[in-house]
Amino acid sequence: MRKRQKGKGLQVSLLHRAISTVGVTRGRLMGSNWVGVKVFANDKVALVSPSFDEKSLSLVKSALGVETLPVDVISSELHGVMIAGNNKGVLFPWNVDDDDLLEVKKSYDLNVGQLQTNYTALGNLILANSFFALVYEGFDRETVRQISDVLGVEVERGRIGQYTTVGSLAVVTDRGLALPPSVSDEEAKELEQKFKVRGDTATVNIGFNYLRLGLVANSFGALAGEASTGPELVSIERALALNQQRGLPSLGLSLSSRFITNELRATTSHLRGKRKSGRWVLRPCFRKIRGGNQRKTCH
Repeated sequence: MRKRQKGKGLQVSLLHRAISTVGVTRGRLMGSNWVGVKVFANDKVALVSPSFDEKSLSLVKSALGVETLPVDVISSELHGVMIAGNNKGVLFPWNVDDDDLLEVKKSYDLNVGQLQTNYTALGNLILANSFFALVYEGFDRETVRQISDVLGVEVERGRIGQYTTVGSLAVVTDRGLALPPSVSDEEAKELEQKFKVRGDTATVNIGFNYLRLGLVANSFGALAGEASTGPELVSIERALALNQQRGLPSLGLSLSSRFITNELRATTSHLRGKRKSGRWVLRPCFRKIRGGNQRKTCH
């Protein structure tokens, strides 16, 4: 993990205008910023709902550099939540139709399995790449064995920080690891060693810590929710080593991803919500100087 570097006077709005990332695409899928909820992807294929429109299919293909395959998963669009896997295998809930599993196996030469467990949100409970898998601590030994057999990696039960839904908190590929800012440096270093990739911290969709819900990635690219800011895209690109993958030099920032993330959180902490027409509209709070003291005023 990169150590936080000191700095002051960072203007997030200026960073947003000055930085253009290459490996991370920003957009919506079926009108939603929560793109990681809707897609499972590895380096061979992106699994999506048959209900996806052409615009969403095209966005997934261009962002991740792989073909899409429509698969019916309990008649839902929650493929990122329901499916877990790596470049060796894919795991589905027990109640997915066998014909859909067979199509994935035949078309892309992947191990395919159905977990015989009451848990169906496998994408939220399994974090895996081609070297290691961290899974929900409540899985029994037989479930852990089945995960290991299908994915072809060592499997360990555990948490990320105090959270048990490890698959929803982080995003890992065979190139990098994106972690929430709440993770300690010691824990991050341990995860880097187990997954055999370097990692860094990031957020999505204006400071959201559950990365997988707003981000889907493979070794070729990443798709983040449209609400994600410029600094967030930089942090994601750095964490997943996407600038290196495309043969490009680093963006040359003297600021670490953790520092950018912290500055972003400090900036967005002054937002206030107002409900309007069935949705929340954020209003910034401006700082005014009076008598040498700062005072926050919301408009």
